[in-house]
Amino acid sequence: MKKFFFLLLILAACIEGAGQDWQLKEKLVPGNRAAGNEFGVSVSISGRFAIIGSWGEGLNQGGNSISSVGAAYIYERIQGKWTERQKIIHEDPSQFDGFGYAVAMTEQHALVGVPQKSLTDSSGSLVDMAGLAYVFEQDSSGQWLQSQQLHASDPAQIANFGFAVAISGEYLVVGAVNESRDTMGGNFLARAGAAYVFEKSPAGIWEETQKITASDREFRAQFGQSVAIHAHRLVVGAFAKDEISTDGNQHLLSNTGAAYIFERDSNGVWLESQKIAASDRKSDDGFGFDVAMDADHILAGAPNDDHDTTVFNLFSNAGSAYLFEQDSTGNWIEVQKLLASDKTSSDFFGISIAIDGGNCVIGAYQHEFDEAGTNMIGGAGAAYVFQENQMGNWIQTNKLVSSDRGSNERFGEAISMSGNAILVGVKQDREDMTGANPMNNAGSAFLFLNCGDTTGLDSVVACFHYTSPSGRFTWTNSGTYQDTIPTRLGCDSVLTLYVTIVNIDTTVLLSGARLEAQATEASYQWLYCDSAFAPIPGAIDSVYLPQINGTYAVEISQDGCQDTSACFSVLNVGIVANELGEQIRVYPNPVRDVLSIDLGQVFPQIRIRLLTVTGQELNDLRATNIQQTTIDLQGPAGVYFLNIQTKEDQQAWVRVLKQ
Repeated sequence: MKKFFFLLLILAACIEGAGQDWQLKEKLVPGNRAAGNEFGVSVSISGRFAIIGSWGEGLNQGGNSISSVGAAYIYERIQGKWTERQKIIHEDPSQFDGFGYAVAMTEQHALVGVPQKSLTDSSGSLVDMAGLAYVFEQDSSGQWLQSQQLHASDPAQIANFGFAVAISGEYLVVGAVNESRDTMGGNFLARAGAAYVFEKSPAGIWEETQKITASDREFRAQFGQSVAIHAHRLVVGAFAKDEISTDGNQHLLSNTGAAYIFERDSNGVWLESQKIAASDRKSDDGFGFDVAMDADHILAGAPNDDHDTTVFNLFSNAGSAYLFEQDSTGNWIEVQKLLASDKTSSDFFGISIAIDGGNCVIGAYQHEFDEAGTNMIGGAGAAYVFQENQMGNWIQTNKLVSSDRGSNERFGEAISMSGNAILVGVKQDREDMTGANPMNNAGSAFLFLNCGDTTGLDSVVACFHYTSPSGRFTWTNSGTYQDTIPTRLGCDSVLTLYVTIVNIDTTVLLSGARLEAQATEASYQWLYCDSAFAPIPGAIDSVYLPQINGTYAVEISQDGCQDTSACFSVLNVGIVANELGEQIRVYPNPVRDVLSIDLGQVFPQIRIRLLTVTGQELNDLRATNIQQTTIDLQGPAGVYFLNIQTKEDQQAWVRVLKQ
């Protein structure tokens, strides 16, 4: 009958710290992976949700196989584990749609771009590869359902609306990288590009509010190649934009790239506030191939950049990324050029980028070396994590690679970041989550977590045993132990536990009618087992002398724990003198009529007399070869004495209470 208490639990170290320890936690593949699906072509993560595009996936509809329709998969973090929740497709699939080419995620919405999708315009004409985007929202049961199909208000052939998508709160933006007309529908410039802004109405409908283009539109600039949005600000990349050189010669650099910042004014109009470009730009850098932003930063990738910050150490297409921050006047200025610490030619560092708070991650999908700079595998890919230090400088802290690197898998071609999580798409990965079952271009995604300081110290005092926080271990002895537990964010925390187990000694010695608990430095309460373990008033010492025959136990309290001994039968209450041995029993005592006597052994001759308190003899029994007998006590209630005597004159005197 044990009572359990956990007395002390002192947290000596934070389990979910904020250090730079990015760990590979999971490799994600869909339940129905297949060759050519290119799962991981696009990724987006936000809080506890993630979406992964699988644009090469086919569809069997009505017995007909439709190739490259595409799909996307939504994952949810449940108890630290990322679980595939749902495969989503659009309502009007057709061959080569490529649904999932671009994706964006919030905890309320999933946005999927389908830039190859053809549609029928208001006149009934087919607009080939005009492009669409689809919005999905959760219903009350947690299912993600298509809530709306989005298209440009002025769809055009091969405009590729949906090539890039981004969403933030009540605003979303869709890039149409090959759109050729300006905001008024004129001034045709092939592939100049555009982007479309949608806002959610009070009725919950996403409505196109504005088509935006660059103030200096240019033939084949491909404005809309990349988009990012945060609150009332958005940025659009135009990686093929020509720009004037910065070397003083004022000559035109082709395909150097630029990005455009737009801000929403008080009237709800998105106005271009600034164009940004690399301060050390050269031709074909591809600045703006991907863009990312948070509240305080804008990051632009230039995957074809050849040179480092000194304009020396040229590595063809090594790649770079440029970080911008606002100055005191609100102007966005370049504050740092980010480079891989081990850059090599044709890495294409900057092909994909993401930023959140004081961390950013940059993909280099053709990088060949592992995190140690060895084990060269062509086109395996890598990603690099940078963190802003206290001086405001961004320092590379980690290099990420897949756990089962393979040639031309292109790890890092798609990247997303949210809080302590980084999701990296590997669309040409061949292996499943165990590194087996190869399928060409089946694809995968790798989840990395910044677990910070995931070690901790606990001191625990427990009664009798202690079950570890993970539930995997139960310890019955004091000692130092380790337990691994997942945090709510999915990190593994290694906890060192100093465990003190309190085990109470419930041994009781019975000597005649004397009970003695053997536990020391404890508190005691004697119990009468025959009355449902009722406490005996005043019986709180380690030794107890019962006043009546019966069964007794002791409840012992020690160091905040309690335990109860077994019940012990006492049948020799009242023995005041005894020369016949410890086995003698006289019971019941008190007695109503028949008194039982057990001498504990056979005696050749024995005399048993029953006397009143005044010495009057009421019964004189003489017997031979006897161990057990009874006496019928018919007198009035009161105190009597029993005298037992052997022929050698060994005696026992027993005080008997008649009820």
